[in-house]
Amino acid sequence: MVTFGWGFSTTLIMALLIFFLIAVGVLTVLWIILPFSVYGIKDILKEVREEAKKTNRLLEEVLTKTPSVKDKPPESKEHE
Repeated sequence: MVTFGWGFSTTLIMALLIFFLIAVGVLTVLWIILPFSVYGIKDILKEVREEAKKTNRLLEEVLTKTPSVKDKPPESKEHE
């Protein structure tokens, strides 16, 4: 077994080199895929935004059709 000046063996250095190359490879693949996922999610976000607007319109209609709590006379509570 060959060791270097600090006591590192070639096996350890090769293992670290292989790990580093695999990590760089995975990051490269993810970096290439990233733009496609961003553009793919745009349509989904647009759909979610439209549904949120629709929900807000429906809630506004419900609020305008429902009588306000301030308009109701207070109910009397009898104490036992």
